Amino acid sequence: MTVVVHDKVDSLFDEATIAEIREFNKKGTYEFLKEEHVPHGAKFLQSHFVLTIKTFENPDEFFKARLVILGHPVPEKPRVVNEALTVLKASIRLAVAFIASKGYPIWCLDISQAFLQREDRLRRTVYVRPPKGERILEQIWAEPGSLLHAIKPQYGFSDAPGYWWQTFRRWHVEDLGMKPSVLDPCLYCKLSNTGFEGIQGT
Repeated sequence: MTVVVHDKVDSLFDEATIAEIREFNKKGTYEFLKEEHVPHGAKFLQSHFVLTIKTFENPDEFFKARLVILGHPVPEKPRVVNEALTVLKASIRLAVAFIASKGYPIWCLDISQAFLQREDRLRRTVYVRPPKGERILEQIWAEPGSLLHAIKPQYGFSDAPGYWWQTFRRWHVEDLGMKPSVLDPCLYCKLSNTGFEGIQGT
């Protein structure tokens, strides 16, 4: 079970918040600007941290902080592609049946901070105001008054899932040598001279 916490000053989430910020810095998600360096008339999106407790009241529970952009009020939203393909239910049933018939092992995985691993730069200009009242930000991330210029798509951007799907597809096709199904572009198979090697749906 996941529990959402609304107390934004809860020090229990300091470590999780710092970890999230470090990943942003590591992956070059933003660059910092002073407001006087932003073009006149530019629109700013607001942001906030979503604080959650994962696997609540279990021995392996942990705290998570995710920076989310309120990306819905942008004027260009009607022109932004806001879709990302996902594997069909029929494909999942087919894959599970095939794997079971062969006696192959099966795994379910979750990619940590998936959207931060996108390879493409954002193809539009977006400025973001850091969350208000976050003491951790001023301590380790940015000087007071700094603004964020988005370099890569981020949680809350309506087009972020599409960017992630393109990155994920390249990983499968170019790095892993898998081929998408002609019936479902989100179902990938790996074949070699020795036969079948793997199947994955995303």
